[in-house]
Amino acid sequence: GFFPCSAQSGDEVTIAGVNLSAPGAAPAVYFNGTPVNTIVSRSDTRITVIVPTGGGDGPIRVSSTSGVDESAQAFEYGGGPVVEVEPNDDINGANATPVPKSGKGAGNLSSVADKDHFQIGCMDVADAYIVKVSPVISPIYINGAPYNPNAAGEVTIDPSTAGILIGLTGATGPYTLTVRLAP
Repeated sequence: GFFPCSAQSGDEVTIAGVNLSAPGAAPAVYFNGTPVNTIVSRSDTRITVIVPTGGGDGPIRVSSTSGVDESAQAFEYGGGPVVEVEPNDDINGANATPVPKSGKGAGNLSSVADKDHFQIGCMDVADAYIVKVSPVISPIYINGAPYNPNAAGEVTIDPSTAGILIGLTGATGPYTLTVRLAP
């Protein structure tokens, strides 16, 4: 799998796999046939790349000394931050702002009683994810359960479904929300 499922040229995308740090040259990565020029990091199970310009929507293919693998799911170009839409205060997520593919959100808590909710999609239950809010807001509610972030504002989660509901409250002012694959 990979996450986010939609991003802009120049954004980072992390691809999950196996043998991604096998001996030999770094894997070649393609977005719908367009080669990636920048690999940000790689481990045996993750490779983070910069989305190339001009790839177009389609599969991501990774070619290495271990073989070739292509995603069943299509990557989509676009995917900038989604700004929260009011009202989205329902604790059950009935009015949550959808962030179907980009994993990026932004908003503004008008008071400590204000509640903002984002519905994050396009997640693989086999992977772990990091949810980050900046500046730090604590706790971060994920599917209704409170999680206390670390000093960087991050919480690591293992989703049980292909999407999660993130709730923020107890602070005031603007914030950004980012979800990414855990290393």
